[in-house]
Amino acid sequence: MKRLPTTDHPGPGRYYVIDAPKSLDARIGGYLFRSEWWSHVPPQAWLNQTHAHVDLEMSHVNCGEGALRAGGRNTKLRQGCIVVSRPGDEHRVSSSKGKRLGLDSLGYSIHLASPGGPPLAGEEGADRQVRAFLSCPDRVRSDNPEGDLGMLFKTVRWSMEGRFPGWRETAGAAVKALILSIMRLFAPLQSPLPEPPEKGKWAWLDWSETASRDDTLSDRVNDYVIRHFPEDLRIEDAARATGVSVRKIQRRLDSLGYNFRSLLHGIRIEMARYLLISSNLSVEQVARQVGMTRLSNFSWMFRKKFRMSPLRYRALIKRAGLPSGRTRDGI
Repeated sequence: MKRLPTTDHPGPGRYYVIDAPKSLDARIGGYLFRSEWWSHVPPQAWLNQTHAHVDLEMSHVNCGEGALRAGGRNTKLRQGCIVVSRPGDEHRVSSSKGKRLGLDSLGYSIHLASPGGPPLAGEEGADRQVRAFLSCPDRVRSDNPEGDLGMLFKTVRWSMEGRFPGWRETAGAAVKALILSIMRLFAPLQSPLPEPPEKGKWAWLDWSETASRDDTLSDRVNDYVIRHFPEDLRIEDAARATGVSVRKIQRRLDSLGYNFRSLLHGIRIEMARYLLISSNLSVEQVARQVGMTRLSNFSWMFRKKFRMSPLRYRALIKRAGLPSGRTRDGI
């Protein structure tokens, strides 16, 4: 994946990503939307490979026509479409034949803004909105091609590229308005929270990088694990899927400071956190859905990463003012 500094402007056929632009963090209710990256795909013919990610992503089709392949269905994309991408699902984006497709995107991880603290006045509605938004099964909504959402995305892009005086304040205000507008577009506050399906896991969506990205071994291994994390995975499975030796994967991951088991467990715990926020599944059900059959191991690893138990984490969510739903975990 081509990574360019924010002062560079894209040329024809170039895709670029800026990692963790902290000015795009946004606090909504009791949650912190922590920016992981911002990206821009100039109008061009392109196709990315089927893959999945752990981040939440919000994208805007700024030009052209294309299609989203996710959940076994193709959804047409056109100028003005908003695509919400949630962690875990396999998906693919492509431009239509003979057409160009341009996109702006924001990638976020979601965290409790003030763990342990009481909710601020007026936060209850915002917290309810966040949870309804994260639970919404819809993937694509249409906006007016020249509507407010497109202008907000443009404002963020101009701020990140130009770095003009006051760009941080401008970008921060635009992105908070953008997140709130997209939440309301996909999950109006009065809508009931959807229940998870009786069979199968939650269908999350995410589209991401173009085929022009650097397809390194670690990228391929990470992508494979994200797509198969609920299964009983071994490093040998990743080696067969990527066409390299187990030893080569071990050396590559060692150079990055972790091993295959820690990679798998980290992805499972992050997916579990989203389920604790957005579903009414019990903690035991969440553990099973992410591929961990022993509840004690799941609770220990969750506590190690977040310094609190899954039960405590869910209790803090409720304390922030979220509706309890039909939980079965005793909280």
